[in-house]
Amino acid sequence: MLDPLLRSAPTPTPDTCNEDPSESVLLLRKHATFMSEWESVQEESDVLREELKEDKWLTVFRTVTDQADGMMSSLEKAINRCQVGDRFHVVAMRRLD
Repeated sequence: MLDPLLRSAPTPTPDTCNEDPSESVLLLRKHATFMSEWESVQEESDVLREELKEDKWLTVFRTVTDQADGMMSSLEKAINRCQVGDRFHVVAMRRLD
């Protein structure tokens, strides 16, 4: 977000500062520290963004797995009903003989 702003702003140098040289050095050090921290934050943000993408796919996979489990349960119930129906049919046929 801040990249365009940071790139357009010139990096301060001791020559461009109208302040006491020791203050300029201190400001330059602070600037360098902040820039280094900013780069670290951006890298961490990229890593977290990638992890969130992975989490999204894990959620999708879990949802699909749950749906497949539900379908398997329904199929098992249907098979059991068919097997019970076949048993009754066999018993009924024996009685007719």
